[in-house]
Amino acid sequence: MPQQLCSMTGFGAGRRKAEAIQIRVEVRSVNHRYLKIASRVPDELAWSQHRVEQRIRERVERGSISLTLTVELEGGHEPPSIDEARLEQLWATLTAFRDRVAPEGVLSLTELLQVPGLVKAENPIADPTGLLPLIEGAVDDAVEALREMQAAEGAHLREELAQITSGLRAAMEAIEEVLPGLAVENRDRFRARVQELLRDLDVEIDSGELWRECAILAEKADVTEEVGRLRGHLDQFTKLVQEGGRIGRRLDFLTQEMFREANTMTAKLNRYEISERVVEAKAEIDRLREQVQNIE
Repeated sequence: MPQQLCSMTGFGAGRRKAEAIQIRVEVRSVNHRYLKIASRVPDELAWSQHRVEQRIRERVERGSISLTLTVELEGGHEPPSIDEARLEQLWATLTAFRDRVAPEGVLSLTELLQVPGLVKAENPIADPTGLLPLIEGAVDDAVEALREMQAAEGAHLREELAQITSGLRAAMEAIEEVLPGLAVENRDRFRARVQELLRDLDVEIDSGELWRECAILAEKADVTEEVGRLRGHLDQFTKLVQEGGRIGRRLDFLTQEMFREANTMTAKLNRYEISERVVEAKAEIDRLREQVQNIE
């Protein structure tokens, strides 16, 4: 049975509540070559950051993940307080520094308040470690929602890849149609060109030697092997997409190999109508490569 094909782009949110405490978690993911996690956790829950990131690693293999965890205390709590003495000291220090290096600069009190420890909750959490079940549950809910969105996007990507590979196969079939007679055509064309160049010269060339050299040139211009390898890569690509799973890196490698074979064909071919088909194939491969960057 085919596995899901997941995109690396998505969003998920989770929430868990117990008595007057509510944990909210938001997870966003974008493309990345490997798995990269950046989490923002309140200072009083910093001890949980490793556990939070570990739960993500258990479910996600690739992508740049941004996680934000917030705690809301409901009912009867006082508004947060500001460490005014420290704030005044920081403001005086920054003002003096601004006046010395950038007199025209503007200081922002709002940004200064983002300094950790300046703003403190009047009702700190009595037992932060007791919130671990809520934290893990909210993280699990957010990651589950993220994976659902990624799976939905992956289904769309699978359809898009099928359409692109169909166009690539059509371009390759047009190339393969002319391959059987291309080597002989090149051999005869090379021979005619050599004879034309030597027509006004008093030079005699052994006919057998001429044919042998022209055959060598024709062999060097032959792209049968490149077409065969390209088709093999395409068949493997199609099979992987159909099977699904976490195949992004393998698909990325295959598109690189397909592009390399197409570039070699472009360098060898000297007939415009065939080169045009190779250019079409390269355009489809490039489209594949763009889409593959989104796959986990």
